[in-house]
Amino acid sequence: MANTALSSTASSGGLSEDWLAVWIGLLIFVLALAGLAGIDLLGWVVTTSTWTDLTRALGTASKSYAGLGGSGALIATYVVLLVVLTAGAAALKSASLSPSRRFSGSPTPAGSPATMQSSPLSHRPTFRNSALAGRSG
Repeated sequence: MANTALSSTASSGGLSEDWLAVWIGLLIFVLALAGLAGIDLLGWVVTTSTWTDLTRALGTASKSYAGLGGSGALIATYVVLLVVLTAGAAALKSASLSPSRRFSGSPTPAGSPATMQSSPLSHRPTFRNSALAGRSG
């Protein structure tokens, strides 16, 4: 079951996993566009080739970063992805812990028939949907 606490933040104007993925993708796209101006910002990223020779399996995306080597490019790619995705996870965590979202209720969507509310006259919960009122939990 999807975590609606994080995915429903898009409807409330907050940061969601989907929008964060869009922004990270746009960042990578803009960095890649710099190559059109002759500035190689992503040449250090690891790339793979045909695995006929194990020593040549990994390399850099650009020849200008060839001195980094395949294992260096792999480590650099791993570290950069680790930093970017950790920052994204921290942003999602802070968005889900904002004061407006902290006490947002149960993971069940508010309009669903299974949403329950407490009755002030009894300790037994009552259903909002009258079709489910006769059922006991």
